Amino acid sequence: MTAGGSAFQRAGQLARRSWWQRLLALLGIRTAHARRTASAAARWAHGAEGEAHTARLLAPLQTAGWHLRHDLALPKSRANLDHVLVS
Repeated sequence: MTAGGSAFQRAGQLARRSWWQRLLALLGIRTAHARRTASAAARWAHGAEGEAHTARLLAPLQTAGWHLRHDLALPKSRANLDHVLVS
C-alpha cells in the first residue's frame, strides 16, 4: 500500500453516509453524530496527506541505497507502521 493509503481508506469509510444520513443532510439537518463523523474523516484525510508528504521527502534516500516501505500493517493489530527505512 502507498504511504497514507490506509488513512485515506479510513477517511473514505467515515465520509460515506447511509441513505438516511444523506436524506437528513439534504433536509439541512446535521446531527451530532454526522458532525463527529465528518470531523474524524477530515482528521484521517489530513493525516494521510501528511504521510504522503513525508514519503515524498524520504524518497531521495532510495538513490543513496536505502530501502523504504510505507504503511505496513502490524500482525494481529489495528496499528500500522507509517514508514520503515532500512539502510
